[in-house]
Amino acid sequence: MDDRDASSVSIAVTGHRGTGRDTVAAAVTDRFGIAAHGPGAPPEQRAAADLLVHVLGAVVRDCDRDFLSRQRRPVIVVAGKADVRGPRAAVAAATAASRLRRPVYPVSGLLATATVDEALLADLRGWVRARIDVPPLAAAFVDVPDPDERRRRGAALDALGATGLRAALALCAEGPATGDEAAVCRAMTARLRAAGGFGALAEPLRGCGPELSARRRLARRRAAMLAQARWGR
Repeated sequence: MDDRDASSVSIAVTGHRGTGRDTVAAAVTDRFGIAAHGPGAPPEQRAAADLLVHVLGAVVRDCDRDFLSRQRRPVIVVAGKADVRGPRAAVAAATAASRLRRPVYPVSGLLATATVDEALLADLRGWVRARIDVPPLAAAFVDVPDPDERRRRGAALDALGATGLRAALALCAEGPATGDEAAVCRAMTARLRAAGGFGALAEPLRGCGPELSARRRLARRRAAMLAQARWGR
């Protein structure tokens, strides 16, 4: 799928509630410049989508198998919320791939859409200087007496998730303590987004190109035949 194809392709993101469909849709749109319609999109947009990205939860459910078995459109399957599952994400995706007998890609929509701005960078640097990290029970990171500090910590945890926040703190500790703030923010944002795993979808998306082209040629032929039949009455 080349850039011209991508500009006209649309995707519907499917999966059961709670799998992170909205963040996956936002990440696909941001990463590839392809319109990806999440569960809140108008039904007609989702129905007209060229291909599907189906998001699995922690395990493969019967509803996933049933849904995938009925599809005629190309489908790319992802295991969402990889940041929450940590090292187990790759294992879970491999297990799902074995059960479904098709590739499954572990991704994190939250990481793939993460943004480090200058205010967050200042907080990160302050926490690094104070040797503050994110404990295994991430909620404890926010449990501090000062309300303003609690608000900032909560906002950072919501924006990046526990895994993303730990990674951002590590990146901040590696980098310079001062410098071009905007450049540092861009570099950290790029590193976090790369950890979201969506780069692995580039090849499967390109692989859908021939099938999409064939489907569109067939649709155009059908439309032409229908128009000819109407005019020939």
